[in-house]
Amino acid sequence: MVEKIYFTLRDARNILPKLKPLLRKLILSNVQITVQNDLSIQYEDPDDDMVQLVKESKRWHRTNLRYFNFIEKLLNVGVVVEDPALGMIDFYSKHRGREILLCYRYPELTINYWHEIDDVFEQR
Repeated sequence: MVEKIYFTLRDARNILPKLKPLLRKLILSNVQITVQNDLSIQYEDPDDDMVQLVKESKRWHRTNLRYFNFIEKLLNVGVVVEDPALGMIDFYSKHRGREILLCYRYPELTINYWHEIDDVFEQR
């Protein structure tokens, strides 16, 4: 289990400008993976088909590696990645002695919401 890093609201807001470009790239990578997973091209010549399969497979793996590298960078900062497709992240924090999550969704300007650990983001 990864050790939790607790942020004040000020600290989370201060680091947010560095995280926004990562979140944008994560969302775009997620879209690319979705498109690549839905794409299927077949060629009449079996040799062409195999060549294209290898190219597409390599492209798919590069995209997935990039996607997981973005997630890893966010996790290393101490962020909880709630929904990569939506660019939704949380920051562990404390409020009146309780553990809470400061909630952010790309491309909001700043962090305006928080929720209890067991609540879902719709309740933020």
